Amino acid sequence: MMRSKLFRFSFCLVVAFSLFNPLTLLAQQFPPSTTLEVTIGGDGQIGGVVRTLEPGPNVADLNAYFAVQLISPILVAGLLSPPEIIVEPLFDEGEFPNGPSRVTYKYNAPVPIPTGLSFTPGVVGFLVPARLGETFTPESFLNSLLVDYQIEENGFKFMDSDLLKPENIVSSGSFDGTPVGFPGQMVQLWGLNVTQKVSTPGTIRIRNIMKIPKTIPIPELGLTFVGGELIFDVTVVVEE
Repeated sequence: MMRSKLFRFSFCLVVAFSLFNPLTLLAQQFPPSTTLEVTIGGDGQIGGVVRTLEPGPNVADLNAYFAVQLISPILVAGLLSPPEIIVEPLFDEGEFPNGPSRVTYKYNAPVPIPTGLSFTPGVVGFLVPARLGETFTPESFLNSLLVDYQIEENGFKFMDSDLLKPENIVSSGSFDGTPVGFPGQMVQLWGLNVTQKVSTPGTIRIRNIMKIPKTIPIPELGLTFVGGELIFDVTVVVEE
C-alpha cells in the first residue's frame, strides 16, 4: 500500500505540468523561467551559470511541451521504462522500527535530449487539492513542500537559495481534476519555474532529492505525501 501511494504521488509530481486541461491553462500568461545554463567537461564535470532567458519556457506552458520546446526527462524516462523503486530506512531500524524511509525511483532508460533544448531539471510540480492550494503563498509553499529540495547533476548540487525563492514559484488557478485522473475534484498546480539548457554533448545523471518533513494525507486525491526522503534518479544524454 505504501509503495502504491508513493508511486501515485510521484506520478502526479511528474505529469502535473503536462496533462492539464488546455482550455483552462493555455490562456494563462506565465513569466519566463529561470534557466540553468550548463556545460559538460570532458571528464563529465558540470559547470554553468544561472540566468533568466527572454523568453524562457515556463514549466506550466503547455504550448512549449506540445511544440517540443520543453521536455520533462523524468516523465519521458517513465514512459520508456518503469522505474526501479528502492525503499531504505533513513535511520537504524533497531532504534526506529517505524521510522521514515528513503524512497528512490531509479529510471534505467537514458533520455536523449538535443543540445540547446530546454528541459526541466527535476520534479517541478505538485498537484494538490484546491482547498490546500488556496492556503499557499509562494513563501509557504517553499517552506512546506519544497523546504529541503536539491537538484544534483553529476554530483554537483544546483538547488540553493538562489533558485528556491518566491519569484520562481508558479501556480495555476483551481481547475477540474478530471483530465489528470481525479474526477469530481478541484485541484491546483504549484511548482518551481526552473528549466535547463545544455550547450555541450555529454551524459548527466540527475538526482532530485526531496525531504518531506511530515506525512500529509490528501484524502481527496487518494494520496499521501509520506514523510521522509524522496529521490528521483534519471540519466540524460545530451546529443549533438
